[in-house]
Amino acid sequence: MHFKFSRVLILTVLFCIIAHSFIDNTLLAQTNPSADIIKDFIDGRKNELRIGLRVQSYPISFIDPNSVSPTSKAYNGFCNTFADQIFADLKDHLKLEFRKNPNLSPLEIDSKVNAISLTKTDVVNLSQGKRFDGVIKGLIDVECGANSIQYNTEVEFSDPFFSTGISLLAKKDNLGKVSENEEGLGNLKVGVVSGTTTSDWLVRDKRYESLEYYQSRPEAIAALKRDLLGAYGSDYIILKGILEQDSDLKDNYDVYPKYLKDQSYGLVVKAGQSKLIYLINEKTLNSSTVLDKIKFLKQNYSKPESEGIGGNFSFNQVVNFIHKLFSSPLNSFLLGISISIVVLILSFKKTRQLIAEVFKKLWEQILPDVVGWLYRLLQLIVRPKG
Repeated sequence: MHFKFSRVLILTVLFCIIAHSFIDNTLLAQTNPSADIIKDFIDGRKNELRIGLRVQSYPISFIDPNSVSPTSKAYNGFCNTFADQIFADLKDHLKLEFRKNPNLSPLEIDSKVNAISLTKTDVVNLSQGKRFDGVIKGLIDVECGANSIQYNTEVEFSDPFFSTGISLLAKKDNLGKVSENEEGLGNLKVGVVSGTTTSDWLVRDKRYESLEYYQSRPEAIAALKRDLLGAYGSDYIILKGILEQDSDLKDNYDVYPKYLKDQSYGLVVKAGQSKLIYLINEKTLNSSTVLDKIKFLKQNYSKPESEGIGGNFSFNQVVNFIHKLFSSPLNSFLLGISISIVVLILSFKKTRQLIAEVFKKLWEQILPDVVGWLYRLLQLIVRPKG
């Protein structure tokens, strides 16, 4: 008895250590733990929060054409609101951290917090370069835009703030062809921007061969207008935004109303920035100003109520769920205890015999009754009328 209990106790401890180590290694992969951005602010090694915005992602992120001056850019959309809010949340968080230091007076704390600045900068997606290069190299702290959550060991994504999907912008007649043969996209030549999740999915998963690659969205749209393409593929919300902004397309073009593949957008930080991603998820994405922007996007840029051919639960969401489950030491410990209790129970011969008898009774007595009931129900359903 004592031997079995000791064995279970050892297994519990080992499980907790392995689970905790696994999470720590996942969070700190590709980074140095001493390079934590929040800690750098607290220790005075950093005094500037740098937010990168993908400005060609209307309505997620864009530059207001009516208020651009020669000396500054007027950012607009969800990302601009997010940038201002995370800056405010960071300052509030740092005030709380500074107050833990008894040697700092309120004036000194205010001085330290007020010395922190916010910088917003464009993020240009060069198809020849590496996606999220600014975050990976530390040129920006957070990237905001129409960034689909995907598996990437060098960066980490926040919780989703908006869900959309890959779709097509085409002449209304061509959309009829897609509807008739959705799996083959109606045999249209589809334009895509190189290096995007749309182009990757069409090639890797859809195995679609009639693609035309472009370096930028404006190039692809220009080709679409000249009838060099049958359709342009991108995210549904982006395509809806293009129709809003381009009066030449409104009359004869439309967006295919289904999602060919579901996508979710997240904020991007460098892998290992667990404190920063926690601040984004728990504070900024739950603030009233950001939630108002998200509500606006959902009300105006979500697809009509119809089913696409993509799944609703992505691989990345499964990974995030598992990550959150194990990220708390308490959760890891409780799970370890639960598994140990099960192992302990099954280690007794009488317990195993009792479980075997229960399953035997279920198989011999209850299961036949259930099958018989289902059979009678089926007879009632298919019985001819009259």
